[in-house]
Amino acid sequence: MGWGSKSNGELLALAQEEFDAFIMLDKNLEHQQNMIKVDIPVILLIARRSRIDYLEPLVPRMLESLQSLKQGQVIRIEAP
Repeated sequence: MGWGSKSNGELLALAQEEFDAFIMLDKNLEHQQNMIKVDIPVILLIARRSRIDYLEPLVPRMLESLQSLKQGQVIRIEAP
């Protein structure tokens, strides 16, 4: 896709055009972007590390959240 060098704002704009939801790990997104202007649901996965063994326990709640997300909504899913 060639999105590796994009900023969060650019990523959100591109994602709005291509996807139904945007899943990310950046805990500071809400403070860096004006989420009111975002037209895509965003799921923030909050884990101690970004390794799969830390993220995998969040997947069931993430999948459940995808069923009810609304445009512009931000959901934070944190490890217990």
